[in-house]
Amino acid sequence: MSITVEFKDFAEMIAFAKQLLGTPASKQEPKKKEAALPSETEANMMNSPESIDEAPFEGGTVMTYTLEEVRAKLAELTRSGKAKEVKELLNSFGAKNLTSLDPKHYAAVMEKAGAL
Repeated sequence: MSITVEFKDFAEMIAFAKQLLGTPASKQEPKKKEAALPSETEANMMNSPESIDEAPFEGGTVMTYTLEEVRAKLAELTRSGKAKEVKELLNSFGAKNLTSLDPKHYAAVMEKAGAL
């Protein structure tokens, strides 16, 4: 057995589907979904010390960077002959190398690296 149904537009298809499901087609507006509360795991992640501190500052959003992004930028600078400046930049944040750099300093390092 095969049934073929053609619709002239999406709205007609939705009305047909609602009719099949027993939902009145006259209710075209979807119900507003209540904001879901975060799960226990999400709540713990938001409150964990490893979560990103969102320090307010004037001017907009806070940029966050990953280790890989910082590594790529510093490697680019090193290849362009600025190895000494990269080393001084890391030292200014108390790091001997990139892996010893505290992740909270990634944004500041990227900002200063962009100025080099």
